Amino acid sequence: MDRWKKEINSRRAGAGYFLAQSKRPKFDPSEYIKNRAIKTPKAAQKLRREWEAWMKDLSSSKHAIVSEAAKTARPMTATDLDKYYKSRVVANRALAVLKASSEQLGDADNELSSSLREDHPEINQEFEAMVEMLDRRHFWTLQCSGRCVEDVLIEASRKIGAGQREIHSLIIYMSDPFTRNLFTSEEWSEISNTNCDPLPELSNPLMNYLETFNKSRIEDLDRAADAKLPIDGKYQHELHWAFRWIRIAVETWLGLYCQRPEPLKSRQKESFYRNDVFGIINSLLRDVQDLVPPLNIAVLEAAKEFDTTGSKFLFDTQKVIRTLHDMLRSRLAGLHVRTRRHELTLVGYIISGPSLMTLFASCPGGYVVRFNPHSKHFKLADDISQFKLNLRILKHLLVTKQLLQTTKEIIHETPSNWDVDGDGNSGDDGGDYDEAQEAEENFRSSQLVTPTQKVQLPRLQTSPGRVTRIQSKYTAIYRS
Repeated sequence: MDRWKKEINSRRAGAGYFLAQSKRPKFDPSEYIKNRAIKTPKAAQKLRREWEAWMKDLSSSKHAIVSEAAKTARPMTATDLDKYYKSRVVANRALAVLKASSEQLGDADNELSSSLREDHPEINQEFEAMVEMLDRRHFWTLQCSGRCVEDVLIEASRKIGAGQREIHSLIIYMSDPFTRNLFTSEEWSEISNTNCDPLPELSNPLMNYLETFNKSRIEDLDRAADAKLPIDGKYQHELHWAFRWIRIAVETWLGLYCQRPEPLKSRQKESFYRNDVFGIINSLLRDVQDLVPPLNIAVLEAAKEFDTTGSKFLFDTQKVIRTLHDMLRSRLAGLHVRTRRHELTLVGYIISGPSLMTLFASCPGGYVVRFNPHSKHFKLADDISQFKLNLRILKHLLVTKQLLQTTKEIIHETPSNWDVDGDGNSGDDGGDYDEAQEAEENFRSSQLVTPTQKVQLPRLQTSPGRVTRIQSKYTAIYRS
């Protein structure tokens, strides 16, 4: 405590204001009024006398900085008190209005949910049809509480009206506070960590090659891009494509920094960010998309500006979630080795202007699909001097490709007891192909988490019509 504050009697009325002062005090009657928070006009008159007494006593302090502050402090006037009362009345009025608006918004939300249930009975029918198809034996039971995740999501879906949130498709979006509040902290921790492996690490040669582009000048970057690729022997596409891709990406971005006027320092169209800035994603993933049947394991959506609260960003995120959800369920239904179903991870890329966000979709248990947004949003540097920030983007994209390559391997993997030679034999034991196939079917029956038949999931009501209805209803409340 400052020395001069030891002179203050902490039990005296108003002492808290002075004890909260900095080392070099400054006494302001308006701030003193706020600190005292008077409630009646009668108390206001008392407060003026209180202030005068304090200033008189402090002006005779043995500490020069205190006595000087007290002598130069202006007296408390009726205007100071009037301003305080006026601000207090306005604040109380605002609180009353907010409380009333909150109640109206709650009523409107309930009315809207009810209206959607009435206007779209087919959505509720689809939802109930999906629930009927689920087998409770395969529900995800949480060890910490014994509750089934599917039961929680279904119950909440019925309460708010089918089709309004991701949970109606048994989706858990880890950034959604509504879904988070359906579970206890222990349950949420189990949901977050079950079958959630860390992202793979890049090899040392790739990391070292990336570091060669940690430059801040166009000339140095150009020289690094012209250097020989760090590979031994003849170029092999499967082994060395990542190195070549890094160089292509750097040269692509280098061209943007060389343009005049500089495109990265001004707003551009959505197509610019999708093609000119992040078109490198398509070339990177081209060799992990050759799946049969032709169904992707990654999805990309773009917007022209970064705004995580904007309707465009939210709508695009919703689209990516729904697309990845359908892709994942189709892939799970076609797996040959069911024991690896929890390792299957799909990736969604959301481009918002020069920024990149990634989503990871997986099946941690039961019928549930979990979406984990990556903890970081990556942004392309608008100036060459910060090019090292771009290396983080390249590293992250290479990591996601490794993840998708593992997904591709899981999709193509077949049980060891299958006949891979096509001659009726399954290997050294000479077992019959039909017996192996029957064994696999029996294994599927015992281990199945997602039914073999496709689960028809209810549509989410994310159409522009619904958004307009919500906005108009809420706007009407605020205007009233």
